[in-house]
Amino acid sequence: MTRIAVIGAGYWGPNLIRNLDDLDALAVVCDLSAERLAAVREQHGVRTTASFDEILAEPTIDAIAVATPVPTHFPLARKALLAGKHVFVEKPLALSGAEADALVDLADERRRVLMVGHLLEYHPAFTAIKELIASGELGAVRHIRCSRLNFGKLRMEENVLWSFAPHDLSLILRLAGEEPRRVDARGYRILGTPREDAVHVDLEFPSGLSAHVHVSWLEPEKLHQFVVIGSRRMVVFNDVLKTEKVKVYDKGFDPDDGEFVARNEGYRALELGPGEPMKLELLDFLEACQTGRPPLTDGASGARVVKVLERAGQVMAAERMTA
Repeated sequence: MTRIAVIGAGYWGPNLIRNLDDLDALAVVCDLSAERLAAVREQHGVRTTASFDEILAEPTIDAIAVATPVPTHFPLARKALLAGKHVFVEKPLALSGAEADALVDLADERRRVLMVGHLLEYHPAFTAIKELIASGELGAVRHIRCSRLNFGKLRMEENVLWSFAPHDLSLILRLAGEEPRRVDARGYRILGTPREDAVHVDLEFPSGLSAHVHVSWLEPEKLHQFVVIGSRRMVVFNDVLKTEKVKVYDKGFDPDDGEFVARNEGYRALELGPGEPMKLELLDFLEACQTGRPPLTDGASGARVVKVLERAGQVMAAERMTA
């Protein structure tokens, strides 16, 4: 069994700790907070430490899972790979395309698994959407629209683009299967801080597919919605709903003698497969560590997302310069 150390027991780390403990893969938890480590020991009865170097030097630790603030992802993952550990990193993989590529190259050189926590790619709802597209039921995918809005945690380490958008960008790039030829973005600093609180991103792909992403942590109501518009049908994944998370709408405009006639035949809700997304994600990581095969959300897919985030950030920075 692969033995994993979790680095970071703060905001997201407890979710990794709980799932890895359930999978009997949790070996040790590392955090700088004595209070957090005490809570981990009480709840999970696992060994804890404040020393990252101690974990890297321990030969019985096969892999590390990084759940720390985003600016620390690159240096921690790099040190772990250099120490011969497999690495799981919560999104985003790094804060630049150059850093992300460096981690991918290092993992290849050391023959270690590098995986990114693009959690929604393991959601049964997204699996169902991929199956719908593969079956041809939606027709050709024309447009994707994503909304990830919430009254969320205000972060100073990164803006809402880097905090929220990796989720949806990973799904879009997976469905597109190609890199965007155009990335446009507009950000708003509503609270007057140096970080954007709301961002709109538009993508165009060589195939003609277009996509729009709207993220904000300054919204009165929570909305996590992923919409795929096909040439025949449309599908909506609403992760906030308890039931009927995925609906397939038989709606569209059909050509008729040079005109388009509206079709609206209602919707059907999909039955989703079982499984908690994070558990499925970590099972993929464990299997990759044991077999050497690439996980679904490998380092290369993480680097692609980082490069789109970087391009969007550059557009916003140029806009501010000319404002």
